[in-house]
Amino acid sequence: MRLLVLALSACGSLLAQTVLAVAPASASAGERVSVDIILTSPAGAGPVALQWEFTFPAGPRGFRSRTPAAGPIAKSASKSLACSGRWRKAPVAYTYACILSGGRNPVPSGIIGTVELDIPASAKPNSYPLELDRAKAVNVTGAQLPLKVESARLVVHPSAGSR
Repeated sequence: MRLLVLALSACGSLLAQTVLAVAPASASAGERVSVDIILTSPAGAGPVALQWEFTFPAGPRGFRSRTPAAGPIAKSASKSLACSGRWRKAPVAYTYACILSGGRNPVPSGIIGTVELDIPASAKPNSYPLELDRAKAVNVTGAQLPLKVESARLVVHPSAGSR
């Protein structure tokens, strides 16, 4: 019986892990799309600070972006988002290194950041990677929390004029 209780407890903790994910998105060539960064964490056990890197196709034929902004959940927890961009694989991929922090309030589940991407009219219809990596989360004591990271895809459809 004790073994069953331990096994169920371990399963429950696995199900209640903290996840940082990019939401899948789709848009037509020539449009702007908002890509959300979403945190899912156990109730009352959200991190107080996070960091991550977000990478997307860029360059002469890739997407252009605006600096990521704090999402509504981050703002409600009195957090600030600071991001610094750099070419990762110039000129085909661009990366933002981001830190979400401020105060001791835990961040609840929801949209913690948004990145607007401009898709060039010349973009070919395809599925493009939106990658999250090098993510870390800490609790109110500064201890690192286990964090699962999920990347996604951006599906680009033909522009309305080319259909």
